[in-house]
Amino acid sequence: MIPAGPCGVNGMSTKARVLGGIAARLVAIAAWVAAAGAGAPAYAKVSVDRAGPRVSPTVPGDWLRHPHDDKYYTESWSAVMRTAAGHTIYVTFLYTNIGVVSGRAGVNVSYTAPGKDAQYFSWEESTDDFGEDAEAGIIEIGPDRLGLSGRDVTLKVDHAEFRLSIKGRAWTDGVKMHDGRTYLTSDRSAWMTVFYHVPRAEFEGELVVGRDRQRVKGDLYLDHMIQNKLASDFTARWWVSRVFAPDHSVAFFAVRMNRKHGGEVFTRTIVAGRNGVLEVTDEAAFEPGDRKADPKGHHYDARYGVALKGKVGLAGAIAGKRLHDREAVMERLGWAQGQIASMVAGNPITYRLEGEPELTLAVEGAAPVAIKGTALLESIVNVDE
Repeated sequence: MIPAGPCGVNGMSTKARVLGGIAARLVAIAAWVAAAGAGAPAYAKVSVDRAGPRVSPTVPGDWLRHPHDDKYYTESWSAVMRTAAGHTIYVTFLYTNIGVVSGRAGVNVSYTAPGKDAQYFSWEESTDDFGEDAEAGIIEIGPDRLGLSGRDVTLKVDHAEFRLSIKGRAWTDGVKMHDGRTYLTSDRSAWMTVFYHVPRAEFEGELVVGRDRQRVKGDLYLDHMIQNKLASDFTARWWVSRVFAPDHSVAFFAVRMNRKHGGEVFTRTIVAGRNGVLEVTDEAAFEPGDRKADPKGHHYDARYGVALKGKVGLAGAIAGKRLHDREAVMERLGWAQGQIASMVAGNPITYRLEGEPELTLAVEGAAPVAIKGTALLESIVNVDE
């Protein structure tokens, strides 16, 4: 969806923190982009190759990196976690061709303790420090590791200021919609691919932030996205949410193309239960709401209305209750660097909220179920239009 954000990258300084979740793919590596320049793709017309089943299982090769020669190729694996104690953690492993001289790899964390504001951690490496063990299903960047073997998930982030070591077990196998790819322009020159490797898992492990060490357990969602263009070139806004309910999980994102590329909105929704994935679709209707202004006059949405009809139906909204993170990478750059980077990557801002689902799930042949639990929202603004 994280996405990423449900996704490409907009920009960050090589010294700045790269963000987790779908935001990591949208608000990342500004200085790298600033040195490269970008061309606008053809007029947008979103499309999908619909051959074969709409929902199909991911395979081991989907998990591994998909090397590509495009200048703005970026690939990311993002885990979103909510602990039983109320911590929110986004961890993204990132590989990109974008760089001043060559591509880069990195691991990025957005960490929020219960009732607090977000803290950021990032460790940048060269692409030579990226490795993978295909047989074991392990991806490595420097000292950090992310693994998926069947339904078993492992994650280790190992640095002095932040350490996280967890093991998890997915409820169900990973899936993709058709082949996972969505074409974002009429000539299909711009595209993104999404794999829902872990629609929902339960995990436990150890978290160390500074001198604070604690055992944690909770819920996890993990997706994997590849893009060959800068998201800021053609999208205005992303609305992203993951819902953790006791017996169900919903991951949703909506994207609006910018005016130059037609303003089209497209969505992706995955609904899972403990016994399997119930639906993966691009047919959900979406209505953003509860628009708010931040102290600098930028606007974001705190409520996502969702409606899905069919054998699996959803109705209601996902409501953000507490803004715990506002990240504007360009505001953290020096003036000159920011001016150069903004010409290429725009001024993306990511708002992260904790909230609650107000959804009803209706599966054909079963009584409707109210989805109660925790929702994590990302409202990503590339262009405030």
